[in-house]
Amino acid sequence: MQTVLFHEIIFGPIHSRRLGISLGVNLLPVDGKLCSFDCVYCECGYNAQGVGKSGLPSSDRVEEELKSRLQSMHEAGEKLDVITFAGNGEPTLHPEFEKIIDTTLYLRDHYYPEAKISVLSNATRIHDESVFRALNRVDNNILKLDSLRPETVVLIDNPNDPHFDVNKVVDNLKRFSGNVIIQTMFLRGWHDGTPAACRQKNAAEYLAGRSPGVMTQYGGGLFGAEQHLHSREPAPDEDKSGVLQLVEWREEAPYG
Repeated sequence: MQTVLFHEIIFGPIHSRRLGISLGVNLLPVDGKLCSFDCVYCECGYNAQGVGKSGLPSSDRVEEELKSRLQSMHEAGEKLDVITFAGNGEPTLHPEFEKIIDTTLYLRDHYYPEAKISVLSNATRIHDESVFRALNRVDNNILKLDSLRPETVVLIDNPNDPHFDVNKVVDNLKRFSGNVIIQTMFLRGWHDGTPAACRQKNAAEYLAGRSPGVMTQYGGGLFGAEQHLHSREPAPDEDKSGVLQLVEWREEAPYG
């Protein structure tokens, strides 16, 4: 079942409590989801729904539709506080992200020079120099960092890359020299009958003994000896009792 929220390239404007009157830009498919994370709390649902058939919009089409919307809003005397890149997944996955940001800056300066440009990103692509340059040019560079604990990042954010290293992300965040807004989701509780502290794509199946679980998918670095080197708390071994102990510990000490 499709649960994506944005079925247009340009959507809104909407009234954002933190950003104001926001015109949204979706660089992802309009009929599916494409993301480098698969977060348990994502408003667009899980990646399993697929990427759809529409594909990614070209930079030319994004420019055309954004220009048309900004021009019509300007002619109608509508107010605009911010142009926000969000959409059905991770916007920096678009191969022409830097070019699109440059175009957006130009159009913003022409139609709404007082408006801000914001990007909501999970920070998985900031090691790419073109993405880094683009994000460093926007007004609100809003990047996700849900935890500094690798095992917590895996459980909450479900990175697609089995070699994802949150410590490298932090190192790259430092490169912005303060030109960054960190966005963090604090959560606890239950999801589909499983404690959120132990939530994974198939945590319930794993605990029921019907699946090897995310531990196999992400390798021994999650609940193996390697994990002891990267966490303030020792991680359990790869067995049910260890996972249940982790659940108990997480319920007593929420995500940090």
